[in-house]
Amino acid sequence: MSSVAQDEHALVERVFLRIGSAESDEQLQTALGKFLAPLLLKLNSPDETVRSKVLKLLAHIKTRLKSRSQIQLPLDALLTQFQDPEATPFITNFTILYIKLGFPRVEPVKQAELVPLLINCLEGRSVNHQDSILQLLTPALQYVKMPKTEAECRAKFQLAEKPVVKQLLLEYFMDVLLLPYNAHVSAIPPPSVEGVDGVAGSSPQPPTVAPPPGLSPSALKRLTGDNPMMPEELEKAKLSIINFLGSGVVREEEVVCHFIIASSDTRHSVATSADMEVKKITGSIDWNSSDILSKLCQIFQGTVIVKGKVTVKPEDRRSPVLPRIRLKIFPIFLKAREASNMFPASLQIVFDCLFGANPNAKLKSMAVQFVHHMCLNCEDTKFALMDAVLLNGMLKVIKEAQEDPKLRSLAYVAVGKISRRSPHRLSKDIQIVQTFFDAICQEEGDTRLAVQEALSMMADAFCNIDSTHMALMEALLLQNIDKEEYQARVVSVQYAARVFPSDHIPSRYVLMLAAGDIKDDVRGEAVKTLRGSQITELGKQREKHVLPDFVEMINYVQRKAKQRKISSHRYISGNATLPFNPLSYNEILLYLRMCLAQSAGVAIDWQLENLPEHAPVVAARVRTLLAHYPNQQGPVQEYVGMLQELLRVTASGEVMYCLLEIVAMVPDILAHKFVQHLDWLKGMLSSSKDDLKQYAAELYAIVSFHASSSGSGFNDQVDSLLNSLHDKNPELCLGALLCLGYLSGLKMKHLNHSSQASEISCDPIMVKTAKTISSLLKGNNVSVKTTACTALGEMGRNAPLPIDDGKDESESNSSEGTEGQNGNEETNDESASPDEKKQRKEVITKEKNVTKLSLVNTLIAMIKTSNEANKTKEKAAACLGDICVGEAAFPHRRKAMGDLFNAIQSKQVDLQFTIGQALVDMAMGPSSPRARCIWTTSKVDHQKNVFGVKDDVAWFLQELLSKYICHANPHLRQSACVWLLTLVRETGHHPDVQASLLNIQRGFMRMLSENDEITQDMASKGLGQLMEVCTPSQKDTLVSELVETLMTGKSTKTEVNADTTIFQSGTLGKAPDGGGLSTYKELCAIATDLNQPDLIYKFMHLANHNATWNARKGAAFGFSTIAAQAGEQLAPYMQQIVPRLYRYQFDPNPKIQQAMSGIWNALVQDNKKTVDKYLKQILDDLLKNLTSNQWRIRESSCLAVSDLLRGRVLDDIIEDIPQLWEICLRVRDDIKESVRLAADSACKTLSKVSVKICDVTNGKVGEKATSLVLPCLLQCSLNSTVSEVRTIGLSTILQISRQAGALLKPNIPVLVTALLEAVSGLEPNVINYLSLHMGTQANQDRLDNARIAQSKMSPMMETVNRCVQYVDETVLPELVPRLIELIRGGIGVSTKAGCASFVVSVTHQCPQDLSPYAGKLLAAFLHGLGDRNATVRKSYATSIGHLVKVAKDSSVEKLIQRLRTWYLESEDSNAHHACSVTLHAMARHAPDILRRHAMEAMPLAFFAMHEKKEDGEGAAVRRAEESSDWEDVWNEITPGTEAGIRLYLPEIVDLLSSCLQSQLWSVKGQAARAIATVADKLGGQLGPPHLAALLSAVTDGLSGRTWQGKEALLRALSTICTSCKDEILNRGLDSKQPSIDQIMAVILRECGKDQPVYKMAAMQCLGPVLELYELDHFKAVWDMTQSIVLQVTNPNKSEDDEESSLGQKQELITCCFTLLGEAWPQNSTATQESLISCFVDLLCDSAPLSTWKVQVVLLKDMQIILDRSSVFTKEVLLSNSEKVRQLSNKMFSTALSQLSNLKFVSLRSESLAVLERLIQKFVDVNQLSLLQESGLSLLREELPTMAESGPWELRDRAKGAWKLMQDAIPDNNSSTPGNAGDLQQADTAMEH
Repeated sequence: MSSVAQDEHALVERVFLRIGSAESDEQLQTALGKFLAPLLLKLNSPDETVRSKVLKLLAHIKTRLKSRSQIQLPLDALLTQFQDPEATPFITNFTILYIKLGFPRVEPVKQAELVPLLINCLEGRSVNHQDSILQLLTPALQYVKMPKTEAECRAKFQLAEKPVVKQLLLEYFMDVLLLPYNAHVSAIPPPSVEGVDGVAGSSPQPPTVAPPPGLSPSALKRLTGDNPMMPEELEKAKLSIINFLGSGVVREEEVVCHFIIASSDTRHSVATSADMEVKKITGSIDWNSSDILSKLCQIFQGTVIVKGKVTVKPEDRRSPVLPRIRLKIFPIFLKAREASNMFPASLQIVFDCLFGANPNAKLKSMAVQFVHHMCLNCEDTKFALMDAVLLNGMLKVIKEAQEDPKLRSLAYVAVGKISRRSPHRLSKDIQIVQTFFDAICQEEGDTRLAVQEALSMMADAFCNIDSTHMALMEALLLQNIDKEEYQARVVSVQYAARVFPSDHIPSRYVLMLAAGDIKDDVRGEAVKTLRGSQITELGKQREKHVLPDFVEMINYVQRKAKQRKISSHRYISGNATLPFNPLSYNEILLYLRMCLAQSAGVAIDWQLENLPEHAPVVAARVRTLLAHYPNQQGPVQEYVGMLQELLRVTASGEVMYCLLEIVAMVPDILAHKFVQHLDWLKGMLSSSKDDLKQYAAELYAIVSFHASSSGSGFNDQVDSLLNSLHDKNPELCLGALLCLGYLSGLKMKHLNHSSQASEISCDPIMVKTAKTISSLLKGNNVSVKTTACTALGEMGRNAPLPIDDGKDESESNSSEGTEGQNGNEETNDESASPDEKKQRKEVITKEKNVTKLSLVNTLIAMIKTSNEANKTKEKAAACLGDICVGEAAFPHRRKAMGDLFNAIQSKQVDLQFTIGQALVDMAMGPSSPRARCIWTTSKVDHQKNVFGVKDDVAWFLQELLSKYICHANPHLRQSACVWLLTLVRETGHHPDVQASLLNIQRGFMRMLSENDEITQDMASKGLGQLMEVCTPSQKDTLVSELVETLMTGKSTKTEVNADTTIFQSGTLGKAPDGGGLSTYKELCAIATDLNQPDLIYKFMHLANHNATWNARKGAAFGFSTIAAQAGEQLAPYMQQIVPRLYRYQFDPNPKIQQAMSGIWNALVQDNKKTVDKYLKQILDDLLKNLTSNQWRIRESSCLAVSDLLRGRVLDDIIEDIPQLWEICLRVRDDIKESVRLAADSACKTLSKVSVKICDVTNGKVGEKATSLVLPCLLQCSLNSTVSEVRTIGLSTILQISRQAGALLKPNIPVLVTALLEAVSGLEPNVINYLSLHMGTQANQDRLDNARIAQSKMSPMMETVNRCVQYVDETVLPELVPRLIELIRGGIGVSTKAGCASFVVSVTHQCPQDLSPYAGKLLAAFLHGLGDRNATVRKSYATSIGHLVKVAKDSSVEKLIQRLRTWYLESEDSNAHHACSVTLHAMARHAPDILRRHAMEAMPLAFFAMHEKKEDGEGAAVRRAEESSDWEDVWNEITPGTEAGIRLYLPEIVDLLSSCLQSQLWSVKGQAARAIATVADKLGGQLGPPHLAALLSAVTDGLSGRTWQGKEALLRALSTICTSCKDEILNRGLDSKQPSIDQIMAVILRECGKDQPVYKMAAMQCLGPVLELYELDHFKAVWDMTQSIVLQVTNPNKSEDDEESSLGQKQELITCCFTLLGEAWPQNSTATQESLISCFVDLLCDSAPLSTWKVQVVLLKDMQIILDRSSVFTKEVLLSNSEKVRQLSNKMFSTALSQLSNLKFVSLRSESLAVLERLIQKFVDVNQLSLLQESGLSLLREELPTMAESGPWELRDRAKGAWKLMQDAIPDNNSSTPGNAGDLQQADTAMEH
C-alpha cells in the first residue's frame, strides 16, 4: 500500500473514530458538519480499501440518522460540492442522497435561504437528480420571503441567465399545479398480501394507475417520488408556486398559463390567489402570443398523436385536462384573435368538445362560440381548409342537440357566419336554406331568433345563383312571405332585398306584399328596399336603383292578383274582394307609378309634392303606351283599374293622386271613362282628408270639364256645385268649393287659349262663381276661407277674373247706396224668416260689392290681421299672386304688391317665404310658372310660350333695393332679404335681374350686418345664389365690388362702435366682457387678417346650414354646388384659412360650432389629409389662442387641441409639444370651469400622444420626443400647486417611463430626483396630520414604516426602480450631485427613504461605475443619519451598508471613525441608534468589508452591546433593538464572544480604559459593564498587561464621589477578582497591577460610602472576594455593619435614617448579614474566638425580629459558622464542650423555631440544614446529649411528619436527619412503635 493510500486510510479511520465515538446528537452533528462533505470526496479514492471503508462509514451514518431526526447535515457544503463540475457521478449520487436526507431537517428559514442554491444545482444534471432537487425545492418555496421589487427578485434567482433551468422549473411547477389533491393515494404502494402458509406473496408488477388528467405517467412519478405530498402540503406548495411566479422572477408571459391553470384549482385559496394574479397582469399580456396559445392548447388537448410526426413515448403522453380546467382555458381562446389560426388544433378542440368521450354542456357551448370566433378572425387560407368540416359539424350539432336550445341557437348562428365567410359552401345548396326556413317556423323563443340571424347572414351567399336555384329561391320566398311566423316574413324580405337585383320582378312582388305586413319592421324594411334606400353589408348605397319595366311589372302583379283573389290570402272588405291588403296594394300602386316614371326617363322621387314637376314627361310616355295598347287590357288601363279598385275600398291620398295624375296627363283619352263614376268621385269630395279631397276635386273637375260637350252641361255642373256650397255637410261644402275653382279654372283657361277671353267676363255663370267664391273670403269659417283662396287662385291663375276692376272712393259710395236700395227690395220678401233674410241680404251685398280692388283689399286684410292663422295668410298671399298671374294687365298689381310689402310687420320667416313667392309671381305675371298646366306643360315649354311678355320685375327689384332692404324696421329688412333671395332664385336669368347684380350684392352685404342669424343666413345664401346665376365676366365684376366694399367700408358697411350690439341679447351667449358673439364677424376677421376680402364671398357661399333653409321651403337652396365651387378658389389661401376655421369648429356656442362645421365640411374634402397637411399651422394658431383673454377662444382652442392630436403622426411638431404641455397645464387652472374641463380633455389627449410618441420603438423620433417632453412635465406639473395638474403630469410621466425604455437614460438625473421629491409631496394630508399627533415613538415608527412601504409600491417608485437599469457611467456624473442635494435637503420621510432605496439599487446595477462617487454619497448619508426620524436613519444606514461595498477603504475607515466618535461623544439616543443601525447594515450587506475594518469597528460594537436600557416603553424597545443590532454585528463578524474578545482584546482594553476616563457617567457605567463581560468570558486567560490596565482603570474610576451608575464599576471589579484569582495573586513583576490588598482597601473604602444603594453594591462586591480569597477582614466588616444590623434588635436606631424606605432598609440589612456570613474567616482562630459568641448571639437575637428573607440569610450564616469555625471540629469540640453547647443550643433553638413555619419552604429548608449540621457534628463525636433534650424531642416529633407529608424537597432531608438521630440513640432508647410506623410511612411515601 502506497503512502498516499495509507494516509487516506488513516484519515478515514480517524473520521470513523470521531463519528463512532460521538455520544450525543450535538457531537454527531458537529462531526458530520466537519467531515461528511470531505468524506464523500474519498469515494473517488483509487484505493479499494478506502472506498470500502468510506461506504461502511456512510452506511453507519445513515443508520444513525434514521433514528435521530433532529441532527442537521452541512447542506451548504454538500450543495457546493454537488455543483462542483469536477465531481464524479459516484460522488454526486451520494451527495444528493445526503442532501435529500438533510434538507427536511433544517429550519424553514434555512430552507428558504437554500432555495437559490438548489435552483443553481439544477443545471446540467441528470433527470433523476433534477427530480430530487425539485421535490426538495417545491415545499420549501412557502418559506421564501420574496423581495418587494421585480429587479431584486430577478437578481436573487437569476433565472433569465439560465433559460434551461427556467424552463425546467416552469414545466415542473405546471405539473404541480395540475396535480390533484388525491394523487397521494395512487402513489402509495399497496400492502403485501400473505398467503395461507404465512409466506408473503408478491406480484411481479404493481397495478397500473392511470395518471391524473393533464399529466403523463412519467410526470406523475416525478411529482410523487418516494414521499408524495399530502393534500394540505400540496395546497401550500401550489400557493407558494403562485407567490413565487407572481413576484416577477420571470416574465409575465411565461407564467400566465400557470396562473390560469391554478385559477381552476379545487381549493379556494389557490384559485383565489391565482385569479388575483391573472387580473393583475391581464392588461399587459398579449393574449395573441403564439407561445401562450400553443402552451394552453397542449394543456387543453394533452398529447395529440399525428401521423407522420415523431411519436411520443407512452409514458410521456399526457391526457387531456379536466373540463374544470378547460372551462378556464376556453375564455382565453375566445379572447385571443390568433387562437382561431391554430390549425388544426382549433378544429380538434371544437370537435373534441362537441363530440368527445366526456361531453360537457358548457364546453359544447364554448366550442360553438369558438366557431364564431374562427369565422370572425381566422385567416382566409386556413379557414378555407376547415370551413366545410365546420359547416357539417354545426349542422350535426343542430340535428343532435334537440334538448339544448341554447347550443342549437349558437350552432344556427355559426352556420350563418360560416356561410358569410365562405359563401361558396352554401351557394349551391338551397336545401340548407329550406331547412332553416322550416326551422324558423318550428323553433321557439330565442332559438327562432338565432335561426333568423343565421338566415340573414346566409343571404349574401346566394347573390349570384343560377336560374334554377333562383327559381327555387323565388318559390321559397313566396311561400314564406305569407307565413304566420313573423321571423319568416322578416327573413323573406331580407332575402328579397339582398339576393335579387332591384329590377327582379318576383322579389319586388314579395317586397310589395311585405309592405302591408302588420309588423312595422317588416313593413318598414320592405318599403325601404322598394324605394331604393336599402344599404348593403359594407354600409354603401347601391350604385343604381333600377326598377322593373312598367309593363312587365304590372302584368306580373295582375297575374298574381288573380291567383290571390281565389286564395285564402285575399282581402275582403264588405262586398269587395281585394287581392292584397290595402297597405300592400297602396305600395304596389305607388311602385307601379315609379316604374312608369322610370320608363319615361324621369329620375325616381318618392316625395309626393315633387311628382308634378315631372308629370309632363311622364304624360308623353302614357300617351305612347295608350297608343300601343288601345284595348282595355293595356298596362295603363290595368293600372287605372287597380287604382279604382283600391279607392273603392279604402280612400288614400297617395292613390287618389296617382289616379288624378294619370287622368290629368291624358284627359282627352281617360276622362270620359270616368263620367259614369262622377257620383263616386263626388262622394270623395266629402272626405275629411284634405289631400284626398283636393285630389278628388281636381279629378272631378277634369272629368266634368271634358265630359261637358256643351255649355249647358258645364253650367249644370257649376250650378250643382254652387248648390252644394249650402249643404249641411261642411266637408262636402269645402269639396264643392275646391271643385268649383278647378272646374271654373279649366273653363276659363280653355276660353282664354281659344281666343274667347272676352266671353269669360260676359258669362253669368262664371261671374256668379267668381263673386260667390270671393264673398266667402269675408266669412268666419277658417276652412272655408282657406279653401276659397285656393279655388279663387285656381281661377285667377288660368285667366282674368270675371269681375270688375273696381272704382274710386266716390264711385264706391254711390254703388253702395244703390246696393242698399236693392237690398231693401230683397228684404221685403215676407215668406223668408228673419235670419234667412238677413243672411241672404249679406250674401247679395257681398256679391254685388266684389271687384278686383276689393278682392285685393280683402286678401291684404286677411294677411295683415292677427286673427288669422299663418296657414290662412299663406293661402291668401298665394291667391293674391295667382290672381296677378292670370291677367297680364292686372290693374291693381303694384298696389297689391305695395300692400303686400307692408302686410307683415313682425318676425314670421315661414310666412315671408310664401309672401316672397307670391310677390315674385305677381311681378312676373303670365310668365310665372304658376300660369302653366302642371300636368301637360313643362316650365321650359311655358317660358317659350310667354317669351316677350311684359312684367314688373324691374319695379319690384327697385322697390326692394331702394326701400325695404334699408328699412328702419328690422323685420321688414329680414322679409326683404327673403324676398330678394326668392327673386334671385326664381328669376336669376331675367334681364332686369342680370342688370342689377351689383346692387343685389350690395343689398345682401347690408343684410350680413344684421343681428338676426336667419337674416344673415338668407343673405349668405343670396350671395351664393348670385354666384350661380352670373356669367364669368359678371362674376369678376361682383368680386371686385365685394372686395372694394369690404376693404374701403363704402356703401353698405355698417359702422360698429363699442356700444353697438352685434347680436340680440342672449342669442349666442355672453362673452367675459358681457358682449355678444357673432359668427359672421369672425368670418370677416379671417378675410381681413388674410388681406383677401374676396374670401368672405366664398364663406357666405358655404354657410348654408341653418335649419330653416333645410326645411320645406329652403330645400331648393342646394348646398352641393356651393361646396364644389369653393375648393378650387380657396386653395391658394388654405394655409391661412384652415387653422382658424379648424378652431372655430369647437366654439362653445353650438350655433357657431354648427356653422363652422358646415363650412369646414364643404371646404375640406379629405379631413385627415387636410389637417395633416396644415398640422403645423393649426398648432401654431392654437398655441397663440390658448391664452387668449376671451374664455370662449381658450375653450375652443383646448377642444381643438384634443381633437387635433388624436390619431395623428406628430413627427413634425415634436418641438412644439413641450410648449403645448406648458400652456395646457396652465389653462387647466383657468378661472372658468368649462375652460378647465376642456383643458383637462386636451391634457388627457396630449398625455396619450406623448406616451405614444415617446415609445422606444420610435427610434430617433422617440428619443427626441422623450428629451423634450419629460423635462417639461417634470418642471411644469410636479411642482404645481394644482392637484389636477400634478395628477395628469405624474400619470403621463409614469406612462412614458414604461414605454420609453432606454430613451429615459439622458433624462434619468432630472426624472429620478423629481419623482423622489414627488413621492412625499403626493402623500395624503392625513398622513402628515397623523405623523404630528402620534402618541409614542413606537407608533410613530410603525406609521413611518407603513408610509415607506406604501411609497415603495407607488407608481413613482416603480418608475424610479425602472430607471435603475439604465444608470451607467454616463448618467452618474449628473445624477449623483442632484441625488446628494436631495439626500441632504429632501423633505418627507418617503422621499428620503426613496433616495436610500434608489442608491441601493444603483449599487447593484453598476457597482464599479458608482465607486468614484461612493465617498460623496457616504458623506451625504452620514449627514442624514442625524435625522430625527428613526425610519429615515434605518433607510440611510441600509444605503451606507451597500455603499461601503464599492467605496474606498479610506472612506470606510473614515466612516467608522466618525461613527465611533459620534457614539462616544454624544449622549443623544438618536445618534446611538444611527450608529447601531449603520454598523448593523454594514455587517448584513457588506460583512467582508466590515471584517477588513474590524479593528476599528468591533471594539465599538462590543462596548455598545453593554449600553444600559432606559426606562419607559418606547425607550426600552429602542434600546433593545439597538442592543440586538450591536449583538448581531458582533456575532456576524467575530467567531464567538470569547474568541472575539481575545481577537480584539488590545483594542477593547484601550477603548474601555479611555471610556472609564470619560466625563459622562453613562459611558463610565457602560465601560464597566463591558469590562465585567471581558473578565467573565476570558477568566484566567485575562492576564498582563491587559489585566493590570483594566484593574487600574477600574480602581482609579472608583475614586472620587459617588455618581449614578457607579455600581457597575464595583461589579466589574468583583467580576475581575472572582474570574482572575490566580492572575491577581501571581502578578509577578508587574508593579502596575494592583495587589489584592490594594483592591480590598478600595472595596472597603467604597463600603463606607453613605449612599445606601451604592453601599449595598460595595458590600455585594466585597463578600465574594473575601470568601474567594479567604481573607480575614471580619473585624472591619463587623464594625462596618453593626450600626445597620443592630437596627433589627434595637428598632429605635432606625430613626436616624428616616429618609430610607422600609424596603431599602430590609435590603441593606439582608446585604449586611450576607456580607457577615461571607466574611466569616476560615482559618483565623483568633478572630473566631473573639467574635463567634457575639456573632451567634447577633444571629439568634435577630432571627425572631426579622423578616423571612433576613431569617433565611441568618440561617445560612449559621451554616457557615458551623462549617468554618474551628470550635466545631472534632478535635476542638470535646475540649470546649461547654462553649460549644451554649452556642449550639442557641442555634438549635433558633433553627428549631423556624422549622415549624409552614408558610415559607425555603425557611424550613435552611432551618433543617442547620439542625442537620448540628446533629451531624455531635453525632460524629457521640455527644448528641449536649443538645437540649426538649429541643430534640420537638425535633423527633417534627421530623416524621415532615418526612411523610412535608414538602417534597424536604422529605429526603427530614428522613436523613431522622436516620442520623436514630443511629445516635441506643436501642433501649429507641422511638415508640408509633413513631417508627410514622417513619416507615414516611419512607414508603418517599419511595413512591
